[in-house]
Amino acid sequence: VRLLAAQKLGIESLKAWVLDVTPQQAVVEAILDNRGREMTWYDTYFSFECLSKADPDLSYSQIGEQLGLPKSTVGRGILLMGLLSPDSRALIVQNLDDLGADGIAENTVFRLKDLEDPAKFAEALKVVLERKMKEPQAKKLVNWVKAGNSPESFGTGDEKASPLDPNDPNQSWWKDLPPNLKVKYGPKGYDIRFSVA
Repeated sequence: VRLLAAQKLGIESLKAWVLDVTPQQAVVEAILDNRGREMTWYDTYFSFECLSKADPDLSYSQIGEQLGLPKSTVGRGILLMGLLSPDSRALIVQNLDDLGADGIAENTVFRLKDLEDPAKFAEALKVVLERKMKEPQAKKLVNWVKAGNSPESFGTGDEKASPLDPNDPNQSWWKDLPPNLKVKYGPKGYDIRFSVA
């Protein structure tokens, strides 16, 4: 890239170091060199993915050590990148290019991982981007989709139509209850509330 820029500017020579490095070391050097400029969360996660592909035997800890980042950050990044289809990647890059710091936040996209299916993930991502959702809205969207609804129908006023908790293994039992009776599934069992108007 610097050579191309120099050629465009008419610079005839450049000072350079010639390094004898492995492909993995070249990726690490490129990542560390780019840290001098502002990188988006997507750029950082993409660099983890590139490094992991350059040497599939590297653990998250080893990648983190080379880049000076925690293993949990590396693991989170590689997990999220694995869920992104080429279309989803293009949408995120476009959003971040267009909006910069105001583009979609990593935690908002990461929330969609609970959908697990890349096709559902991609559909939900489109809705999140179109509606400029933040993480709390994305969480509600995920629950909406996991309850069997389409991402596009979220926010149309029908959110109350499917109050089932997608994490509840017995959710189908509660679907015919009156609206003033609420059943919530939690780590200690069920919380049942009845309201009288």
